[in-house]
Amino acid sequence: MNESRFRSLLREAIGNEPSPAWLATSVRSRLQAPPTRSIPTHLMVAVATMAVLLGGVVGLQWLAAGRTPVVGPAATPSTSPSPNLVMVDPTNCRLPVMVERGAGPPSQLSTQVGFVNTMTGRYTRAAVSLAGLPRSEPYGWPGTPSPIVYSPAVKRWLPIVQVELAPDGLSYLWTRTLPVGVPYPKYTSEELHRYDIAGAIDHLVWTYRGDFAIQRWNANGILVDAGPVRSQTVSWWLIDPTTGAAVRTAGPKYTFPAFKPPPGDPTMNLGSIGADAYGYAVWQIRDPDRPGTLNWVFYETAPGQRVTIYRGKTGDAIDFNPRDALTDSTGIWFDSFDTQSVFHWQQNAGLRKVVVTGLPSRLPGANSYIDVTPKGACF
Repeated sequence: MNESRFRSLLREAIGNEPSPAWLATSVRSRLQAPPTRSIPTHLMVAVATMAVLLGGVVGLQWLAAGRTPVVGPAATPSTSPSPNLVMVDPTNCRLPVMVERGAGPPSQLSTQVGFVNTMTGRYTRAAVSLAGLPRSEPYGWPGTPSPIVYSPAVKRWLPIVQVELAPDGLSYLWTRTLPVGVPYPKYTSEELHRYDIAGAIDHLVWTYRGDFAIQRWNANGILVDAGPVRSQTVSWWLIDPTTGAAVRTAGPKYTFPAFKPPPGDPTMNLGSIGADAYGYAVWQIRDPDRPGTLNWVFYETAPGQRVTIYRGKTGDAIDFNPRDALTDSTGIWFDSFDTQSVFHWQQNAGLRKVVVTGLPSRLPGANSYIDVTPKGACF
């Protein structure tokens, strides 16, 4: 099962709720388990935290006359921590992307990866080798591993999701359930591994009697939620990626279930499409089936204190239809479903659109679409 197939299956399961591109491997394994089993409460929280918490001369274009970026009226400046030390100009860099082509049922999918020149909008397909790279391999996950995330630090595509990549891009996390090959819910433990890419050295970091889902990896450590297999309880742990020391901690703030829409908020299709550099969930209020209704993308720095990324109407000229958000040192990158475009948002600069050219042709069939999704930091 590749990343695109997984995303489509998840969308089928939860309806219109967008699926973040950085869902943790443990969550994936539960979604592939036999349909007769019940999902542990702590895994539901993990899913909800992330799923309620990624033309040839047009090129890069500002979204209003006079090269004025489009910003929501409620936008307020704030600083964001920079995951990288290298300064990157988002208007002139190479953005790793996955191109997903679909038509009809979810089984009709075709994916490839490459890079978008954010100055010209031109897409170039990448040659990929995943040889020698370990990956999380839950039971029953068939097929060849797929390239999902690109690390500019090692100049390589990796068979992981974004949340598993180290802040410096030099190593990544993968997990293994024990006993190896035993299906859910019969396995008893799970291992957390850190793989140093350049040195090709694997490190066993942590072993937990139960199972866990990786939520975030930043300068503070690796944040996971964990509990007994098939459990009604959940705990949060912060793990040192070098020593494996683990301490109990509080869960993320301003995400599910802490987020409570204030009175007067529209109730249509509220969901999260990713997170900013601080871990605040990026929310979207939108009804794709009702053109002209509110399309609002924002995050909260405290309950009710919102930073608006975009506020407009569904189906307007900007055609901003994000399902995934990815944060790097330059700001937040968004896909925009079936618009053959990516968007970039930065404090004090606003929202900017990159129309992508050089994409493969659409697949034949009903409901054909092309989605261009950011899959790594721009460099």
